[in-house]
Amino acid sequence: MAYEHSKSTLPRRGQSGVSRRRFLGDGAKVIGVVSSVPKEGKTTIAGNLATLMIASSGARTLIIDSDVHLRLLTARLAPDAREGLIEALVDPSRLEALVTRMPRSGLDVLPCALSTRLPNAAELLGSPEMEQLLVAARKAYDYIVIEIAPVMSVVDVKMIERFIDRFVFVVEWGQTKRSLVLDALSEAQIIRERLTGIVLNKADPSSLRSMEAYKGDKFRDYYQE
Repeated sequence: MAYEHSKSTLPRRGQSGVSRRRFLGDGAKVIGVVSSVPKEGKTTIAGNLATLMIASSGARTLIIDSDVHLRLLTARLAPDAREGLIEALVDPSRLEALVTRMPRSGLDVLPCALSTRLPNAAELLGSPEMEQLLVAARKAYDYIVIEIAPVMSVVDVKMIERFIDRFVFVVEWGQTKRSLVLDALSEAQIIRERLTGIVLNKADPSSLRSMEAYKGDKFRDYYQE
């Protein structure tokens, strides 16, 4: 699987489109990747998810960096970009010219090429311009993966959520408290309603095996007289 340091039930390379549709739901094209707080690894998950869409079926896939606050996806995939999301919002017809094509995977990236933070970022993400941009993207691509700023940090997800078909929620293994995840999901009810999966990121396989072995022993002890 393409995901680094993660456990997931996402369709693997070579599996049919049926598995992918079962995971995302029929008709789902726009997938938002979000987390409770920063540094849980959603940038890596978003990038790998988009790449996997192409690898599994050759689907035309676009990834959008909508985390205008940190722009880590842009720094990783299109560091030299001088234009991107903001310009596409002004003129959606320029989308094809504004994306950066990854040469190996064929993934198209719409970066966020900003030198400073935008004071009205949330308003832009929920604007009619964003709606028109995604209308254009839906026509040009099979799937659009959007990295969104963390739920508990800013209100961005509440502004853009109406444009998202399904959400993937990223949780960092051993770091993010369960109460924080529950708070984040309570803050954004539509994420719960459209949640297609939770990725436990940076999981330690050896620790997981130990936990499973321990649980198995307890179960056996319970049923033995």
